[in-house]
Amino acid sequence: MGPPSDSEALGLLIEMPNDEYFVPEWHNHNERLRLQNLKNTGSPVHVGKLQWGVCGPHGITHYLHITDEAKYAYPKEALYPVRFRNRRYLLRSGLSNRVEKTLSENTYSIHFCGRRVTEFLSRRGGSPQPNSYLEMLLQKHGIDPADAPIS
Repeated sequence: MGPPSDSEALGLLIEMPNDEYFVPEWHNHNERLRLQNLKNTGSPVHVGKLQWGVCGPHGITHYLHITDEAKYAYPKEALYPVRFRNRRYLLRSGLSNRVEKTLSENTYSIHFCGRRVTEFLSRRGGSPQPNSYLEMLLQKHGIDPADAPIS
């Protein structure tokens, strides 16, 4: 992200952590009601117990849309051409063609879902599967996984 310092969405994001038991306004009505009831009865749900991404992608997306700043965002294909559900295409042998089909002249980078990739590689001794897209990138950029072992 690179919003200007006077970004309204950025201001709203910065305020979010002021209440570690906040009720996300972007949740559906029933979930907001449930969380508010728990908060009102003295059993609030800590932000750390909410679903993944509530303070990250979900909050950012919500605030960018309500402030109309989403119009400045890159399209998904620029930074996230491979969907989360297809992340294995990056790591498994013989699926490079599926990754390449998602790339375009508007692609600047590929998000590798760090924790998931680390878990996958740690089960394989730190190296990607042969003939995977990740292996191709490591070779292209002269990166040896043994130089930065996963612990």
